[in-house]
Amino acid sequence: MVAACCWFAGMICFGTVWSLEYPNLDLVPTSERGVVATRLLLDALLGLIACLLLPRVLSRRRPSRANGTLALGLLAASGFSSWSAPAALLVLVVVASWLEWRWLIAAASVTIVSSVVVEMLFSSRYPLTLLEATLGMVVMLGVPLVVGRAVGNRRRLMEAYRERAEAAERERDQAVARIRAEERSAVARDMHDGLSHRLSLISLHAGALSFREDLTPIQLRDTAATIQSTALEAAEELRQVLMVLRTDDDREQPHGMDQLHRLVEDARARGSRVSIRIDEGLPLDDLTPMASVALARAVAEGLANAVKHAPESPIDVTVTGVDDGVLVSVTNPLPAQPHTSLPGGYGLVGLRERLETAHGWLDATATADRFRLRAWAPW
Repeated sequence: MVAACCWFAGMICFGTVWSLEYPNLDLVPTSERGVVATRLLLDALLGLIACLLLPRVLSRRRPSRANGTLALGLLAASGFSSWSAPAALLVLVVVASWLEWRWLIAAASVTIVSSVVVEMLFSSRYPLTLLEATLGMVVMLGVPLVVGRAVGNRRRLMEAYRERAEAAERERDQAVARIRAEERSAVARDMHDGLSHRLSLISLHAGALSFREDLTPIQLRDTAATIQSTALEAAEELRQVLMVLRTDDDREQPHGMDQLHRLVEDARARGSRVSIRIDEGLPLDDLTPMASVALARAVAEGLANAVKHAPESPIDVTVTGVDDGVLVSVTNPLPAQPHTSLPGGYGLVGLRERLETAHGWLDATATADRFRLRAWAPW
């Protein structure tokens, strides 16, 4: 497309230049007609070659020896061909956009030398004064070079922004991966107590079988069934531990939903206005240890975010039974002028990882005037 546009623009330049040079070819002396015909043919041929090779020069945003030599060759040919003038202007823009002075100086020198050689070999019927020639050369070189350097500087700036954004994205991905790994380790630590409890039950019942000789067949079957079910539960928890375990740390074991009221009281002690509503008869003790800890962490995260972003707003905590599981919701109004940005950082990343490990989900939604954090985990 660019080559075709340069071809038609060059055709206009070709017609304009030669019509001004020779308004009537019939008036050209016979002795000069061969030279004029050769120049016309050479002009058109060089213009065609320049337009065909132009896309190769335009396709390179970084200079190379081959591409730079090709660009200088097209600029040298432009002195002998008015048809290649539009292509030469684009080549000057491209060379200037490389932002390398050696190619820039070489391009300007080749253009000037080519024009001087043509003027010496083929004297024009309308010779220019030195001032006119200088002004014309300054305009023909200055405008493309200024435009090219502006394009190059903008391109370099955009590349720098892109590299900075990619580096920031990589750092964030690494931070998120680190938070998830740490949270998986914490989940595995939280599950340790439940697994140890089940293994102790297996040991207890198996020991009873080895010492009790007065058990009836029914009692033996019931004890064996208990050992079997407890072993299966322990195996499942062990599988989950191995699945989420990544690193080991010395974190304090977090509390589960049995400590929900303590979390609320601690927030009230810090000056927050917190109201809590729990569905009557909701069997929170039936939650698995992992789900209980994950939901308690969700409440703690919601309270911390509310205190951080809306310290003077009331906080509503609700715990309901939904879809064979427990749904906790922490809601607070947003102030007219928030203190900081809304939640959405690494705390929620780790919390979401913990809930997904417990086969639950996390949802953080901000509207025009309220923020709501919801977490669900199955029984």
